Amino acid sequence: MTVRDAVLGEGARIDGGFAEGAVLLRGASAGADAHLRAGTLMEEESSTAHAVGLKHTILLAFVTLGSLINFCDALVAGGTSRRDHSEVGSGYIHFNYTPPDYLDPVDPRRGRNRRYIAELLALRAWYREVRLPRIPLTETHAHRRIVIDEAIVNIELAIEERLARLRAFCEERGASALSAPGPTPPCPCRSPPKSPTSTRSPG
Repeated sequence: MTVRDAVLGEGARIDGGFAEGAVLLRGASAGADAHLRAGTLMEEESSTAHAVGLKHTILLAFVTLGSLINFCDALVAGGTSRRDHSEVGSGYIHFNYTPPDYLDPVDPRRGRNRRYIAELLALRAWYREVRLPRIPLTETHAHRRIVIDEAIVNIELAIEERLARLRAFCEERGASALSAPGPTPPCPCRSPPKSPTSTRSPG
């Protein structure tokens, strides 16, 4: 298999295939013949079976994908354990396609994209303001900080990609998209560093 600029947390694994720019958190796993491209983030114990392709896709904790799936620009949530989680069946393809010479109305797609970008901004804030600060600043936990730092990079890639696509979509239709997001205010309830095992993203 080929792995380039990918980051794997403790116990994470890729059984075979290709991975570039992907981040897998603790215990995440991708089956054989995986194709994990830039912007892919798999949270704790999320998993895929064989022949799954992901790009600019985020799987929150415990999410499970079957085989022969292709996802691009997706966020899949829902799950509290290996017994209680969201699952996508085998043979599912999600991609962007617009027929030639066809321009659909600006809304509701613009509104849906804005909401999706807002969810990504909230996820980034969760990582920056809650997950990362709760990891102790010690050499023992340095590898965990690296993994979370790289997860934030991939979330930012997803935000940039969606903003660029939304602007292009709206410009084609002579409409405004939205202004660039401003700075995220600090979390009002920061807590001191402690064990990072309890800071999975709320799904």
